[in-house]
Amino acid sequence: MNIQRILYLATFLLFVIHETEEILLFHKWLNRNGGYLKKKFPRIGKRLTDQFSHISTHGFIYIAIEETILLTSLLLYTWYAVRPEIWIGIVVMLSIHWSLTIIQSVILGRMIPGTVTSIAGTCFGTTMLWLFRRWYSLPSCLLWGIVLFAFAMINLLLMHRIVAKYSAK
Repeated sequence: MNIQRILYLATFLLFVIHETEEILLFHKWLNRNGGYLKKKFPRIGKRLTDQFSHISTHGFIYIAIEETILLTSLLLYTWYAVRPEIWIGIVVMLSIHWSLTIIQSVILGRMIPGTVTSIAGTCFGTTMLWLFRRWYSLPSCLLWGIVLFAFAMINLLLMHRIVAKYSAK
């Protein structure tokens, strides 16, 4: 197996492990920390606990499956179209997401679901960006990362709304 396949597989596995960590721990964490969130951040805490209480664990699984299908499609495209700069963009996009998870943990003063894998993922992403900076245009990779991150956030918002709608029925 060549190094490129290993790196693509590592990207995929880090994503899947991160999503699994969030799925398995999120509701338990929210039940334990919902009061803390409401007390420390009254407006945002209430809104978050209300929003996430409407999404079941199965709902989170549906969202994760959809995101995994999208990520797999993107990774396969970058592999077969030989577009490694887009793969670096995917890694940047995931690193932005993982960095935000770490920042949330710091702001809350507590570990949130996904923090452990976010630390590993951010280290991986930073290393990949550093290693590949000589071969691929850094602005191009960052642009791909930002565009993909914006797309991922829009997709996530839509998926949360869809799952919340079906969970309410």
